[in-house]
Amino acid sequence: MRIRQWRALALTSAAIAATVLFAACSNSTVTVVTPTNTPASVTCASVLPGGTAPTITNVLLPSGTVMTAPATTGGGAGQFTVNTYQGCAPNNTTALDITGGHGTLAFVAAQQFAGWQTSNSFPFDGQRQSTCNAQSCLANSTTATMPSYLALDQVANRGGGTITFRLRVASPPPAPSCGSGFSSGYYYKIPAPNFSQTTLYNDLPLPPLTQIEPNDSAGHVGYSLCSAGTTTSIASFLQAELPPLGWSQTDASDWANGSYTLNIQVNSATGWLLDFPNLNAVG
Repeated sequence: MRIRQWRALALTSAAIAATVLFAACSNSTVTVVTPTNTPASVTCASVLPGGTAPTITNVLLPSGTVMTAPATTGGGAGQFTVNTYQGCAPNNTTALDITGGHGTLAFVAAQQFAGWQTSNSFPFDGQRQSTCNAQSCLANSTTATMPSYLALDQVANRGGGTITFRLRVASPPPAPSCGSGFSSGYYYKIPAPNFSQTTLYNDLPLPPLTQIEPNDSAGHVGYSLCSAGTTTSIASFLQAELPPLGWSQTDASDWANGSYTLNIQVNSATGWLLDFPNLNAVG
């Protein structure tokens, strides 16, 4: 009998002790420490390794900007040289703000003080002046005889105000020596004749730095043309740029696009000829 009482007492004591221990554990505060990884600060050195101070002239850039060495396209006879830079500006915004004597201005607005103005075109392939497909394109207006172009795009905030971007700079070839009868400015396509029958003649592209002189004849619209480069570079330009517009070369000087024709004679870079039927004169 006493043995049973002792066992019962022992079991009761154990149960009480367990209850007290559980209650103590339940009222305890357990702190779980989660390790944290502090991210490395984003800098131009980390997102654009090898970037150095820019050497581009006549282009305003944000303070602290670094850029890669350029990748170059074009640059052949009669072609623009297009240098493509990857750049990074610290402590900035995606507007690429520039602070100077005129206050703080976005990149595009600031360039007016270096002679640039907005442009709707850019010679992306070094030859044809194409519609600007970058975020911003600019043309240099300080020297009418030697136009240059800028194209800014791929602007991104990489964190902490570290801004990366792509900048393309197109520098012109040597200007041609044209006679006094040619236009003072450059044309990148033939002036649109605005025929009611077709628009095929409205966008005929011209090589870089082409000056024009009207040279109509009976039943034809004609131009004498003076371009940068050589007869070979002009012929190469035409063979590269006209077929995508639907024109096919049928012999040494003739081209056709369906029933419409075009005659081009490149005997001199500074005096080549282009003409086509005047559809307004067709009876």
